[in-house]
Amino acid sequence: MKTDVALWQALNAYNIDAANTVLPFSRRLARDQGWSYGYAQATVEEYKRYIYLVCISGTVLTPSEDVDQAWHLHLIYTRDYWDRFCDRTLGRRIHHSPTEGGVTEDSRYLDAYRRTLELYESEFGTPPPISIWPSPALRFQSNPGTLNVIRLPKRQVFLCLASGSALMLAGCAAKLAAAADTVLAWTGFVAMAAILVMLNLKRLIAKGLAGFLLMALPIVGVMTWLLGDFAHDQTRGQLPIDYSRALMATVFLGLWILLYLAPPGNGGSSGCGSESSGCGGGCGGD
Repeated sequence: MKTDVALWQALNAYNIDAANTVLPFSRRLARDQGWSYGYAQATVEEYKRYIYLVCISGTVLTPSEDVDQAWHLHLIYTRDYWDRFCDRTLGRRIHHSPTEGGVTEDSRYLDAYRRTLELYESEFGTPPPISIWPSPALRFQSNPGTLNVIRLPKRQVFLCLASGSALMLAGCAAKLAAAADTVLAWTGFVAMAAILVMLNLKRLIAKGLAGFLLMALPIVGVMTWLLGDFAHDQTRGQLPIDYSRALMATVFLGLWILLYLAPPGNGGSSGCGSESSGCGGGCGGD
């Protein structure tokens, strides 16, 4: 049950995408963030929900990282944001407040984010979508800079290590004919590829599943063809050639997933602050 029905109706009537524009807001957001158009549209709707929550709460709330990116972009459209959105649609001005950094600020914005999630569920009768609104632990995890560090999820690291070990053991122990080795090796690769894709399916869909698959075929295929024999030579023939190639294909697929899902480099930390990804909004009087 919504606290301010009139405000919610006004937000629903507000269209952020200007008509007859070659690059409307949602498409620019998708382009700038490397998202699919559908995901950008969904994020814009969540951004409007967040602004509604800020208005009815009367206190500082914190958006998710993706909602914050939509907010950042909207602030660039100064006339639309301050005149049409804040003054005419909301009837008040919503200010963006970046973190000043430090432990105290981190704790403050973490509490504000938890409060945002609770208020969201209370107002809209459903938990926020996890694909756009991650848990507080994920929202405020350490982000030392995407240009210098690639974060590897532990479950995928262990999965790749286990799959690689399994393929190597199977290759060393196999005494079957070459044709059987081929079937076993590439069946293992297909199984591992399916698992890796399923573990990242939501994020791949948000980024563009078709583009990922179309690029994966030439990238994984060419790299496997170029380095599969090299990997076989390094084992001095102890690992059958098909297992070497299947193992390399698994590694290259995992690397391609990491590269495809890596957030755009911005030379620093994500979000609003220089030390943390916290930020908030509140109602101003000017």
